[in-house]
Amino acid sequence: MRFSTVSVLLCAAVAAAALELPAGVPRSPSEFREKHPYKPRKVCARKTIKIRASANDTDDVANEFLQGLKDANNGGTVYLPKGHTFMIGKPLDLTFLNDVHVRLDGEIKFTNDTKYWQANAYHHPFQNSIMFWKWGGKDVKIYGHGVLNGNGQRWWNEFAGLEILDPTNAYLRPILFYAENATNLDIEGIHFKDSPCWTNFFVTSKGISLRDVMCTAESNNATALPKNTDFFDSLNVEDVTVERAWVNIGDDCFSPKSNATNIYVNTMYCNGTHGQSMGSIGQYGGEKSFIRDVHIENMWMLNGQHGARLKTWAGQNVGYGFIDNITFKNFWNADNEYTAFLDSCYFNINATTCAKYPSQVNISNVLFENFTGYTSGKYGRVVASLTCSSNPNAVCENIKFKNFNVTSPCGGPPVIICNNIKGGIGMPCVDSTSAEAKAALKDKSNRTVFAIAYPGCRKRRRGSPGNHLMERIFRPAGNFGRYYHNLTDEWNPGNSLTLFPGSTAQPPGYELIIDRHNALPVLGNPNCPVYGPEFPKPRNLAEGEAWKAAMKNLSATFDSVEAGGQNYSFSVQVFSTNPGPPILFERFHTADTIPSNTTGVKKIDAATVYRIGSVTKLFTALTFLAEAGDKHWNQPITDFIPELAEMTTADPSRGGVRYVDWSDVNVLSLLSQMSGIERDYMVLGEVVGSINASDAIAMGFPPLAAEPPCGKNPLCNRTQFFEGMKTMYPSFAPWTTPAYSDIAFQLLSYVLENITGRPFNVSLAEKVLKPLGLSHTFLQGANESMGIVPRLSDSRSWKVHIGDLNPSGNIFSSAGDMSKFGMAVLNSTLLKPLLTRRWLKPMSYSSDIVAAVGAPWGLRRLHLSSVNPHRTVTAFTKAGGVDPYSALLTIIPEFNIGFTVLIAGGDTAGLIWKFIDYLTGAVIPALDAASREDARARYGGEYRAEGLNSSLTIDTDPSKPGLGVSNWLSNGTNMIVSALETQSGMAVPSEPNALNSTQPSTRLYFTGLESPSASGKVLQSFKAIFETLGGPSNPGTGISTDCGTWIGYTGVTYAGLPLDEFIFELDSAGDATSVTNLALNVTLIRIKK
Repeated sequence: MRFSTVSVLLCAAVAAAALELPAGVPRSPSEFREKHPYKPRKVCARKTIKIRASANDTDDVANEFLQGLKDANNGGTVYLPKGHTFMIGKPLDLTFLNDVHVRLDGEIKFTNDTKYWQANAYHHPFQNSIMFWKWGGKDVKIYGHGVLNGNGQRWWNEFAGLEILDPTNAYLRPILFYAENATNLDIEGIHFKDSPCWTNFFVTSKGISLRDVMCTAESNNATALPKNTDFFDSLNVEDVTVERAWVNIGDDCFSPKSNATNIYVNTMYCNGTHGQSMGSIGQYGGEKSFIRDVHIENMWMLNGQHGARLKTWAGQNVGYGFIDNITFKNFWNADNEYTAFLDSCYFNINATTCAKYPSQVNISNVLFENFTGYTSGKYGRVVASLTCSSNPNAVCENIKFKNFNVTSPCGGPPVIICNNIKGGIGMPCVDSTSAEAKAALKDKSNRTVFAIAYPGCRKRRRGSPGNHLMERIFRPAGNFGRYYHNLTDEWNPGNSLTLFPGSTAQPPGYELIIDRHNALPVLGNPNCPVYGPEFPKPRNLAEGEAWKAAMKNLSATFDSVEAGGQNYSFSVQVFSTNPGPPILFERFHTADTIPSNTTGVKKIDAATVYRIGSVTKLFTALTFLAEAGDKHWNQPITDFIPELAEMTTADPSRGGVRYVDWSDVNVLSLLSQMSGIERDYMVLGEVVGSINASDAIAMGFPPLAAEPPCGKNPLCNRTQFFEGMKTMYPSFAPWTTPAYSDIAFQLLSYVLENITGRPFNVSLAEKVLKPLGLSHTFLQGANESMGIVPRLSDSRSWKVHIGDLNPSGNIFSSAGDMSKFGMAVLNSTLLKPLLTRRWLKPMSYSSDIVAAVGAPWGLRRLHLSSVNPHRTVTAFTKAGGVDPYSALLTIIPEFNIGFTVLIAGGDTAGLIWKFIDYLTGAVIPALDAASREDARARYGGEYRAEGLNSSLTIDTDPSKPGLGVSNWLSNGTNMIVSALETQSGMAVPSEPNALNSTQPSTRLYFTGLESPSASGKVLQSFKAIFETLGGPSNPGTGISTDCGTWIGYTGVTYAGLPLDEFIFELDSAGDATSVTNLALNVTLIRIKK
């Protein structure tokens, strides 16, 4: 499906008119099944073949499925029962079939290994298609209540921003169901789900039928919607029947392509599609293609691009052919752009090229009969557009409209545009260049239709929304069904919750698309905020209602965790450097399986010590920065490690595949995992010493002439370690890609020892542990009595150390100490704030688009809003583990908050990530709400200048970032409009509350800059962003983006002072008393909160 905005975005609302689906039209797949029940056919005297189901999503049963079809061929049935999934992980050639049935009541699902399928899938040259499998043969029937699942989400994510018809596109996606050379192929009852590309493609086949089927493609990622997921495509087919289909996808609902004849389609419900399309045809130069004898009737076309559609290619080197004898009958339309559309300039051909190289496809005998409903208003009062080829030799005749009664929500008489058609169409139509056509296209200003009705809205009330009310329109999740308008509707689905007209509450299962309190469409082009905290630190965070509710939910979550945590112990804390208590939440759990004679603690608390593994690297990094700052970051480590300098001097040609060029490895590359050197040397991950030699040989490793002299036991001393470095292979060249390395931090400790002249353990103690009071943190040799020892056998793990590799992963610490450490980082306790800000930055991207690598943090961008993809915070995390311990520390600088998680016992590596997701899932939304709530109290209200017609209003909005500015006047001038026009040099709408296609917006973001005022109060600086909203969103799937705020700061100045700089003065309680815009040189006094 596509996310289509309703017509309210396109026509200014003066009065509201409600149009509902006709009675009995299903609004969901379940209602479709109720209206059109499907009962699988009865089959007698056929042998039945069953195959095993998959145990999980990686358990490929492709071979078993292939064998099952071979066994059932020539008279049998393969039965795939309900409640089972059958994973297909390799391409299958099923073109040998004869008289075979497949009863699908379970689910066939394809693996989503995109690289594998792109390398191994079958290929068809038409539009460069690939297929998971290919069916073919004679008398094949596939039926049942089951699902054919293309597992498309990953494909859509990776294809986002690309175009299937771009000749340079190399990212191919498989077709869900493909058949070639098939005769009498029947498909009934099946749910086609989430195809990566086209859903069905039938080639050189005859006698195809699809009945009582459903087809959906629904994304969980608003920036990667399903594309090109056509329900039906074909090439060289005849005798096709489609009856009773529910289709909710992101492209053509039905689209026979070249060389299709004798097609009958009856009763389809198409939501969010591109329409019932003939073609496209004429794509390939020199080839003849045609579509003829097609009858399509009883269609419900909703929330899509077009109703009935014909499309033919134009341009250089295109083909030729014809479309003839096509009937579109009984079409009910709602919220489509055009209800009838003939495009002879396909695909993306501009008018100049189309006029120079017009289509060579003839079109004749096309009937549009009994069309009702309404458009979206995108093209004003134009409800249909037919443009035939301008080729003087082209035929375009007998195109007729009969009983065509479609209206526009923009009011006034509907208009049909027609160009290059021979003869009349049976009703008035105008040329696209005519004044009437231009006026109709422009006319988007009369009335609004609040689109399709949703089940459960028992009563529909009409009225004119007043300006003093908050007008909100909600869309049902899935974008199908009835929209809920809060001023005219009552919402009651038959349970205890009723929302009466005038309520501003959001119905469960709906998403907000229009919030006319500030007149901005939420799903349009969203605000682009300043990267970083939107507001200053909130006051009294723990006292806010949103926070209390979140902590209550979090407590309930960990009650459940504890109830199941019989074989593991844990310590969890949420810490904060905001005003108020430093520990906002904590939970400690002691496993029931702790032995009574344990050498460790018998009850977990904040002081209980755990091994924290690679979280040690954070302590090493902070020690380095506290001792030496970052002034040495760009120096090669050969300046500090003589053994490596000697290697480089001895062999100046070092580098390439065989040797590490140590002179290219600088200090920062060690700290940020960008050195390209190996992960470990002779300790972690090393086979030698972990198992005996004979077992290693049995595993496929070659015999060794002599084992290395050191490793896990005995550990390598410094001399032995550098002897090993002489023969080490590089993993990558430095600064190529992040590559995790433990020995990088061993080398980093050597660098620090060279700089300071003292051992690393002394620097750690003197610069970090003692200043922060970390009395339960130890580099080596922690007393067991202070720690958690899950099993008696774990006492040995407690005592292990790794020698000079200790700075990489040997520290012991407690939850209390880890949280103190995290707060020290957030507060810049040991470092200058500038150094902390430089440290807490990404150093490299990773393969995950929302992840990056720091020094040595792992960074992850977390979304704050479901309607604005640009509102994010960054979580800085370091995790580690030493069996049976796992540890994790996360900080979120934008919110001045962090999380400590320590676990000992069972599957700790898996649990650690579940725990942090529980914590962030509860805390981040509450922090966002609390920060906004506090900002509203501190800055919100009306500000005025004495003796001038200058004022502004500050407010916050849950769906928008930062502080919102409205009613901003300077000596009577609307500064929201003036600022934007001055900045952009373009005219913008003058009325902020008009539903124009673009909306002026001014929002303020905290810069982090504070200083005392002359009167002893506090001054805070906020940066304004002047932007237009409501246009088409471009989330950055290509090179372009709709969010480039950072390039426009201080874009307008007056006498050298920035127009986008606002300075608030705060009283002793932290509340704003005034605000000054620097360029306007006026101070506005807060008069109303």
